Amino acid sequence: MSSSVPALPDFEGLQPLPVPAGEEHALAGTDDIRVGIDSAQAIAIIQLTRPAKRNALSHDMMTRLAALLGQIDRVDAVRAVVLMGTRKGAFSAGADISQLTNLTTNSAHERKFLSNLNGGFEEFSKPLIAAVEGLALGGGFEVALAVSPTATLTIHIYEA
Repeated sequence: MSSSVPALPDFEGLQPLPVPAGEEHALAGTDDIRVGIDSAQAIAIIQLTRPAKRNALSHDMMTRLAALLGQIDRVDAVRAVVLMGTRKGAFSAGADISQLTNLTTNSAHERKFLSNLNGGFEEFSKPLIAAVEGLALGGGFEVALAVSPTATLTIHIYEA
């Protein structure tokens, strides 16, 4: 029995996220996360775009992603969200460990890394789906699981 896997959404032709007047867009001045709205399907698509780092999540990315979820939650035209990585190589390698080398234990606890992002997932009121294609390592796997905790999960493990 063969199962077909739906194609990841195409980012071309999507509309920008509407942001109310006086509110800054959560992604202002960044190019490591893209967002677009597919009005016909009533979905928002969020794409992690750091392929050189295998979409490793920096502290700033996690903060922006949590804020972005709050903005999307207030857009009535969006009924669901798809979170995806870049199409080649990785969904997410997890937390950007290059940022961990300069942290003390106290500052690491203050940042809370994935716990703030997980809180954003928990507070989000719409269906949130992780379209995982490629690697989902460490915190990236945690994000994939946190995004779709009630979804049926199919995991394909490939040997090198």
